[in-house]
Parts: sequence; structure tokens; C-alpha cells
Amino acid sequence: MIIKYIKRFAKFDEPKNLKIRLILCTEMIIFVVVFSYLSILRHNRLNSAIYDLGLFDQIIWNIAHGRLFESSIKGFNYLGDHFSPILIVFAPLYWIWEDVRMLLIAQTAIISFGGYYAGLLTYHLTKDIKISSAFGLAILGNSNVLLVVLFDFHPEVISIPLFTYIIYQFALKNFKKVLIVSLITLTIKEDVSITVTLMGITFAILSKEGRYLIISLIGIVYFLLVMKVFIPYFRPETFTGDYLYLERYSYLGNNFSEIIVNIVSNPLYPIIKTYKWAKLKVLLRLFYPTIMLSLLSPAFLIVIIPILYINWIANYPPQFALKYQYLTIVIPFIITSSIFGFYKLKCLLKETNYLGRNLSLFTSILLVLFVIGNLIILYKTVIRFKYFEKNYYEKSFHEAKSLIPKDASLATANTLGPHFTHREKIELAVPFNLHMYHYQRMGLKMFSDAEYQLFLTKGDSTADPIILKDRIKELIEKYNYSVIFNKDDILLLRKNR
Repeated sequence: MIIKYIKRFAKFDEPKNLKIRLILCTEMIIFVVVFSYLSILRHNRLNSAIYDLGLFDQIIWNIAHGRLFESSIKGFNYLGDHFSPILIVFAPLYWIWEDVRMLLIAQTAIISFGGYYAGLLTYHLTKDIKISSAFGLAILGNSNVLLVVLFDFHPEVISIPLFTYIIYQFALKNFKKVLIVSLITLTIKEDVSITVTLMGITFAILSKEGRYLIISLIGIVYFLLVMKVFIPYFRPETFTGDYLYLERYSYLGNNFSEIIVNIVSNPLYPIIKTYKWAKLKVLLRLFYPTIMLSLLSPAFLIVIIPILYINWIANYPPQFALKYQYLTIVIPFIITSSIFGFYKLKCLLKETNYLGRNLSLFTSILLVLFVIGNLIILYKTVIRFKYFEKNYYEKSFHEAKSLIPKDASLATANTLGPHFTHREKIELAVPFNLHMYHYQRMGLKMFSDAEYQLFLTKGDSTADPIILKDRIKELIEKYNYSVIFNKDDILLLRKNR
């Protein structure tokens, strides 16, 4: 009976046209093949990082072996940092192939469904294959999506297909599926509940159906439980603050209450104080690739205002940058509101004039041109950050790696870590500045006493060179470690017994 329900739940609601399905599936396959290859290439070139690929790889590997959400990299259960129970769904993948590259492929495949459901939503409204294919491509060729899929692994990317699917089902007036998938999205991360709450209210207003407010109520209750009960339960007892990441808003207060009061009393102050031209460029790059069509149907944009605001005012630049995962949740809402905006424009112009008759063609061409533009930006970005360059120490790294037993405890550099995370104890040899602060706030030990210590002595941009040098000296002179490998700036130390 359960299998029968799952099949009924998963079946195609619309469209009946096989052609659009094949086109959208072709776009998905190309995206998955190309970007799985590129993300794996970046990893193989030693350009991925223990934060965040190695972190999630170890957590999911631990889950697959019955150690739920354990993380030696964090130093405590991950649910005490971010509440992301959805990571459990990735664990069975490691029963098939226990390799971090499986995670990179899975992430790319998951994102690709965002394009599929964006295309289906467009076809449901327009019955036009050209524009449906173009909108499917628009979400896959979005700047944030292209950059994030190459930047390690993050559970936040799951929000792209799930929220696109939810809005598609809302358009089909399928409340049951909207409700079920909305509940699933809550498990992505604690702040997703804010979006879910506002989405329920928006759906209720647009549909004039009060039952959608159930989603909002669940979102509010879930947020309170996660922030006040679940996360505090799993985090170290040595931490006594409201929430670890409130430090990014410390200029507004020392706790949730103070921050909220200051925001409500003067909401423009944080925007002005944290304004940078780079942030405005990011905002424009989120909206102009769909020709600002989302502004013609702004109802769904109301849902993402809090997320845009929260990330804008944070005193932490990555939160409002396309390279990182923090803005991925806004993508499905911008794209789908653009789809509804196009539909409104098409209905307004009808086909009584030249523009109306060719609106789909012109819009499709523009969307594709913007995707090409985004690909050019992506190319310049990966060249700038040297994602695919072969590092001179790659061969030496693999030589050193072969000297480390698979069951040994290890502390290593940020960019080397993802190649070792299928072990119970792996840590950063030298925590970088941001995470040093976190370790201090959590009351955790700063440096590892692992049996093996693997360093990248030059070129490790995340480690302070002075701290790195002092740490190596300390391990050798004070803690009885010996050098067993030293070549091409790859240094391996082993603790003497």
C-alpha cells in the first residue's frame, strides 16, 4: 500500500506532452554530466575543502555506519550547529559507493530537478515548449546555481528543486503534495522554516484557501522547537549563548531579543551600515537574468525578503555572495515568480500584435543569452580561483597519503581534508580564523593531538602562516612528533610511541 501511494505521489501530474519532458530531461542530463565532472575535477585537483565538503562527507559517512551526525571536524554533534536531519537521505548512497565523489554527483543530480520542475510549471501555464525549455535552462544556468554546484557540498541546495516543485504543485492546486514537501523542506536547515512560514501565508492569500495557513503554523512551531530545544540539546554544554551565528549580527545586540528589537525599531539602519556595492551587484545578478519578469508577479518575492534581509545585514561577506550557498533558497522563488510574470505579460499582450505573437521567442532568446553570460562569468570565476589547476604538490600529497593508515587519527589542512574524511577522527591541523572563533565560543580544544599531522606548509590560504609555522615547531619540539615525509611543501608528522 505504501509503495502504491509513493508511485501515485511521484507520477507526472502534467504535462501529457512527451516532447517537453524529453527536452527538460536532456537539459538535466547535460547539466549533471558536465557539472559532476567539473566538481569532481576540482576535488581531484586538491581544491575542495574540509569546510564544507569534508565536513558533510564525514557526517554522512558516520550516519551510514550508525553514528548519527557525529563530526570530529566540528568537535560535537552537527545537529548542535545546524539542524539538518535531511542529511540522513544521503547515507544509503555510501552503501552503494563509499566515496566523496558520490556526494558531488548526488548534489548535481538533485539541483537538476529544479530545472525540470521550472519547465513543467511554465508548460502548465503556457503550453509553449520554447519558453518552458528556456525557463528550465534559466534555473540550471543561474549564476548562484553554477557557482554553488562547484563549491563543495551543502544541504541548502536541496531547497532549489523542492521549492520549485512546491510552487508547481500549488499551481496544480494539489494541497496534499504542497504540505508533504513543505514538511520535508523544514529538515534542510533551521532557517528554512522562516521561508516555509511566509510561503504558507502567501499561498493562503493567493488561493484564498485558509488551509495553507497550516503550513505557516507548522513552520513557526518547528522554528521555535529547533532553536529553543533541538539545537541546544545537541550542542556542547560549554556554550551558553542563544545561537552561535548571532556573532554576525553583534553590532545589533548580544542576543536574539536585542537584535530583533533593534531591527524592528530601525530596519534601514542595518541595510545602510552593511551596504557595499558588491551586494547591490549580487542583488541585480539574482534578478536581471530573468529580465526582471519576477517584478510582474511579486507575490512569491515577499517570501524571500526576510532571507535576503538576513543575509544582507550579516557582518559576514560570504552570506551575500553568489559563490556561496546562503542565497540558494531565493533562486526557486525568483525563477518561478518570473514564470508567473511572463504568463501575466503574455495574457496582457495576447496575440493581437507582433510583440504578443513573438513574446515566447524573444523571451526564450534573452533567457538563453543570459545563461551564456552566466557561463562566461563562471569561467572567469573558476580561472580566478584556480578551481581546476593542477597543484605542484599533488603527486607528493598522494605519496604522503599512502603512508597514513586508514584507521589512524589525523589532523590535516583544509584543502587536503576531503580526501581523508571516511575515518572516525579527522580534524583541522590549524583551524582558520573563523573556526578558531567558533572553537573558542564552544569551549572546544583549539588544536588536535591526532596520531598523524599532515600540513601544506605553503599555499594554504586558510591558515595563518605564523600560527602554522609555530604549530609545526611545537609538535616536533614539545609533543614528540617526527617528520616522516617532507616534499613539495607536503609535510607529514607522526607521533612517536
